[in-house]
This record gives sequence, structure tokens and C-alpha cells, in this order.
Amino acid sequence: TEACFFDLEAPPVRVGAPHHPLPMAKPLRDAFVPDVNDLLRAIRQAMAT
Repeated sequence: TEACFFDLEAPPVRVGAPHHPLPMAKPLRDAFVPDVNDLLRAIRQAMAT
């Protein structure tokens, strides 16, 4: 929560789709939207700091 912000050891990380229109083609959309591997990569990176 906001009350615990100063207890964090690293800055928060957001994982999400870029701020662009979502592609209509499924292969492009699949590459555009974060998947499990993107989330795991962000978690590991945050834990490494």
C-alpha cells in the first residue's frame, strides 16, 4: 500500500502492454501483450536489485 512505500528495497515495476493501439492480427497481438515469461522476467529483475 501507499503507507509501505518507504519500506520498499527497490522501486516498483509495472509490466503491461505499451501505450499504443492493440494490433488486430493475433501473432502481433500475442507479441504485444505481456505473457507469463515477461512477468517472470520482471519479477526476477526486481528481486535481483
